[in-house]
Amino acid sequence: MRRGVILAVALGVLSGVSCAHSSKTTPAAAPTPAPGAGAAANTANRTPPPAAPPVAPPTTVAQNGPPNGGPPNGPPGGRGFGRPQLTPEQRAAHRDSMTAIRAGAVQEVMASIAGYETKRAGDVFKNLKLLQDSSAETVVKMMDQTFGRGLGVSCSQCHVPGQWADDSKQAKQTARVMLEMVNMINTTELSKLGNNGRSPKINCVTCHRGNTNPGSALLP
Repeated sequence: MRRGVILAVALGVLSGVSCAHSSKTTPAAAPTPAPGAGAAANTANRTPPPAAPPVAPPTTVAQNGPPNGGPPNGPPGGRGFGRPQLTPEQRAAHRDSMTAIRAGAVQEVMASIAGYETKRAGDVFKNLKLLQDSSAETVVKMMDQTFGRGLGVSCSQCHVPGQWADDSKQAKQTARVMLEMVNMINTTELSKLGNNGRSPKINCVTCHRGNTNPGSALLP
């Protein structure tokens, strides 16, 4: 009887140890992700970048004419310098307007030299670097009819009104160079084409045609 009890106790102890050992289960290993699964998950969780705004196609000038009334296949502005092409009526109105403005300036200058109109221009006007031997009246008329009319401008194109001796405008410097060029062509080159003792002459309007930029347009 005692031996049976001891055997039962021994079996019970062994059974308890076995159960305790079996209760300590090893945690299951995490499944190995398939190749590329992690990158795909990260990509799926990432906020996509905003779409780039559409790029407008470059603006081109139509072959049958640019804006601002320019000529076909020409630059905007028509006259090649950002100015719209003028109609014959607009050109005539512009010339009349410039003529009227110059007439006021001519009247002012002629009044200031009253009594000295026939005197040597170099003795009447200050800072006159060319045409000094012409009469004062001749110089005024030349600036009005030859320079002003030839370029279609008023006196303020080259001068500071009321301060005629002022040299601050580049156009005045350019006018002196152009006048020397015209004189050289007339006396040195065109004199070779004498016809019965008379040589052809050029002046501002020969090239400018009533425009500040020579050769850019023709008078109507």
